[in-house]
Amino acid sequence: MKESRKFNKGITYAVVWLAGTCAPSSVNAQQGYDIVGDQVVVEGEQHWVNWKRPGHLTAIDASGAVRPRELRQVYNVLDDRSFERPVEIDKKAPRIATVDSTLRLDVLGNPLQDVSKNFIYDYIVRPGVSRVGSNPHLAPNILDDDPTTFWEPNPDDPIGDWWIEVHLGRVVPLERLRLQFVDEQLGDPFLKFLLFFEKKQLPLVRDDSKLRFSIFAPFDGVNKDQRIFAFDSERTSGLLPADVSGLMAKRLPMGNADPNWTGRLVEVIRITITDTRGARSEQITQEAWEALPEGERGDVVYFVRDVAGREEPVDEATYEVLGPDRQGRRVY
Repeated sequence: MKESRKFNKGITYAVVWLAGTCAPSSVNAQQGYDIVGDQVVVEGEQHWVNWKRPGHLTAIDASGAVRPRELRQVYNVLDDRSFERPVEIDKKAPRIATVDSTLRLDVLGNPLQDVSKNFIYDYIVRPGVSRVGSNPHLAPNILDDDPTTFWEPNPDDPIGDWWIEVHLGRVVPLERLRLQFVDEQLGDPFLKFLLFFEKKQLPLVRDDSKLRFSIFAPFDGVNKDQRIFAFDSERTSGLLPADVSGLMAKRLPMGNADPNWTGRLVEVIRITITDTRGARSEQITQEAWEALPEGERGDVVYFVRDVAGREEPVDEATYEVLGPDRQGRRVY
């Protein structure tokens, strides 16, 4: 059976909130404070109500303190493709695909130059596919919300290149990650894959950036038929859509985040395929495989074992030079 390993789209949900500040009013200001000795004291609702403040962004609580008013909502981070964030770039090193540049102009529309007569550019980073290891021309398809388009790695590329990264444009509190594969008539889902998350406060704009990912194994074993996966963070706001298909029991860990915080902080998501059906049509025992005529034998997949006991496929030559403690299983 031919496997297409086609990935359709991903959806991320995050919670955002806004906070405001207060400033004293120049009108009736004396009603907004008390003079106590050499101090100006502002406390309680009877004072704060006389101050000018952005009422839609602040509220006076039961104790009389001014608190930021939380405007909470969940939304698909990747729906708003118009979001952009300015970044500083001072080197000509290759940049990730989600960085755009525009020529800086003066008030008359003339290009600005620095002291060395080099044109000056402004740079922004936006959400989208930032890097990909295989078939880059298909990569934008995973975000177009079209169930008939997809990204799939080139089967002729080494499996080490079967990965794709999505940059969210900024750090967000991710409450739900949803992955959807194409329908059965278009191909098979990834047999095995891993998710990697990077939280970074500084823009990651270089194509050769070395990211410090944390790993998330979405399931044990292999996946042959599930086409929708949804993962919630360990703590959520309660505002996520309830009628979601493919919701998994396994949740995105939040580490040592504040107990009142919801959502896992994420800026970059990498999806890495770690195994494939390839030319295999059915897994059998070694004895059954050896008993078949040579022309009917399928592939043998070799696995290397790391110190944590996880296994990843390697070619036969690499497998044969590994020590016994590093040689994993062989699948026929």
